[in-house]
Amino acid sequence: MEPAEAAPAPQPFFEKWFGSCKLQCDMGRFFIPLAIQAASQSLTYPLVASIISHGRLGTLEFAAFAQGQALMFLLGALGSGSITTGMVFARSRTGFLNYSRLVSILTITTAVLQILCCIPPLDRFMFGRVLGLSGEAMIVARNTMFLCVPMQVFFYIRGISLATLFIEKQSGKANLATLCRIGATALCCPLFGWMGLSGYFWGAVAMTLGVWLELAMTKHYAKPYMEKLTDAPELEKASTARQLHYMIPLSFGGMMLSATGFMIAIFLSKAPQPEIALPIHYILMGFINPLGFAALRMQTVTICFPPESVGLRPMQSFAIWVGGLLCMVSFLMQIPSVADWYFGEVQNLPPEQVKMAMLAALFVAPFPLVQALRGHAEGLAAVRRRPNAILASQAIFLTVLVLTLGAQVTHPVIPGYLMGATSLLAANFMSFVTLRIALIANDLADQYHVSVNVHDRCSPTGIRS
Repeated sequence: MEPAEAAPAPQPFFEKWFGSCKLQCDMGRFFIPLAIQAASQSLTYPLVASIISHGRLGTLEFAAFAQGQALMFLLGALGSGSITTGMVFARSRTGFLNYSRLVSILTITTAVLQILCCIPPLDRFMFGRVLGLSGEAMIVARNTMFLCVPMQVFFYIRGISLATLFIEKQSGKANLATLCRIGATALCCPLFGWMGLSGYFWGAVAMTLGVWLELAMTKHYAKPYMEKLTDAPELEKASTARQLHYMIPLSFGGMMLSATGFMIAIFLSKAPQPEIALPIHYILMGFINPLGFAALRMQTVTICFPPESVGLRPMQSFAIWVGGLLCMVSFLMQIPSVADWYFGEVQNLPPEQVKMAMLAALFVAPFPLVQALRGHAEGLAAVRRRPNAILASQAIFLTVLVLTLGAQVTHPVIPGYLMGATSLLAANFMSFVTLRIALIANDLADQYHVSVNVHDRCSPTGIRS
């Protein structure tokens, strides 16, 4: 009779603890540059505002410039899922070439649509009827969108290099390129002012030059990793059509989310005291949106540190820590001296509205935590090849946002300046819950072999489970 095999010796406590700490540090080193990159994106507008607002139309020129760019970014959302698609599929040489071909198709399509929107009579419909602009403001918005076609192209092409850098866990290099873009834009502001160059044209030039520099740097950093790609047998070689099929739900959801800013503005303009509600909401979003974007980078972290290699619990703990720390920034706004400085001195709110802004900041404080958990869940859906789960959660986000805003406008029970914050928080929470339910349902379907696709059983490395 053969002796029974001895059970494996339990891992010593200190060894297990040390391994967990090292993993958390590795994820932290990867996440921090991503968070800085996401948060720093919002710094570009205040920088170019100093160029544009000194133009012939003053602040009206900047407002029209911002609306033209808002429409541009709405079109750019057609490729909002392209970087995630690249992180999943561009790991073999064939997969990378097919991914590059997909990005080229998206780039040309978006650029053509952007140009068409600037040509009569479509320009009068888009900028006049849809955005409600007229006169010189409509001309500025239309010309801004046309001038920013190169910037849109640069953003798309940059995504190829970013996907490669994220796959290689080189988020620090990607962050350095973004910071250099912001630095270049900041340098253009005093330089253009000294040269007497102002207005929307030079604002578009400053932003485009910064994006071109970021594209050149990310392409330089990613080139060695692109050149060493191979077609090893264990790597997936997804076709362009397969990658497009995966990306469509992600991009459609991104377009829905891009429309939320317009929708909130429409509802708040009908809320009680819109002259108070709108400024407080936009000032509040000015510091909470960068925190939310940073927290949502948990999606990228989850893709690069999949549960198959690090386990599910460490990643969930890391998401909670990230979201909790980012929430503390909102709680800082409850300190009277900080609130008076930011809301009063920096944002120029009247003293009686500072208290309102503090209350709104308290309401929206949990937003980064929910965003971090949602980003983690979206990363799991991307790893498991479940883009439809992400699309469903984004559809719920938009639905809950509209219903909540509509109910508050029809039957107001809270002040108008709190409507945007509470609606965003409710929509984000329900989006997270929907995504987790969808993942559980998909897991059950896989467990009982209900319509399981062979492509859905691939890990991000392309190795079939």
